[in-house]
Amino acid sequence: MENQENKNEIKYPEELEKLYKEALDAFEEGNYTKAKLKFEEAIKYHEKHNIPYNIDALKILSHIYLLLNENEKAKYVLSLILKLNPNDTNQIFKLAIALAQNEQYNEAIEILEELAENLKNSQNVNEDVLASIYNVLGNIYYHNKNLKKAEESFEKALKYKPDAETIKKNLEFIKNMKTN
Repeated sequence: MENQENKNEIKYPEELEKLYKEALDAFEEGNYTKAKLKFEEAIKYHEKHNIPYNIDALKILSHIYLLLNENEKAKYVLSLILKLNPNDTNQIFKLAIALAQNEQYNEAIEILEELAENLKNSQNVNEDVLASIYNVLGNIYYHNKNLKKAEESFEKALKYKPDAETIKKNLEFIKNMKTN
């Protein structure tokens, strides 16, 4: 299979290029429903003609699905992306968000905890990403009614981003809940 990360190597048929242009135009205009429909049409075209996916288009579509709270569809598209690029941190993070929005908290927690560990052990530690992961974990633990773990997660998030007002407020909220 060709390298699908580099879409410059793939020349798409004119009909497919037209679908992508219409989808991107709609997305840029904020018409997410139209963009979604055009991207879905493009995916069907790929599948019908056995043409490698446009990974950038899949990423935009997964984003649209999350915006529209269509989490099952987001999970499907994210799984396609992760088959093509299993180490894409942003897409793994988005998958956890889709799971959490679908109230599949345990699966989301598992993915985020593993992602955080992998990132902490990597050479290029991105503290903003780790803060985001732990902030989301804190929110998930809160929704899962585990205030102790929520508090620990928000404290870890602040370790990576000490000036983040949202995280400070989340931690304060949890501490107040524990005392009431």
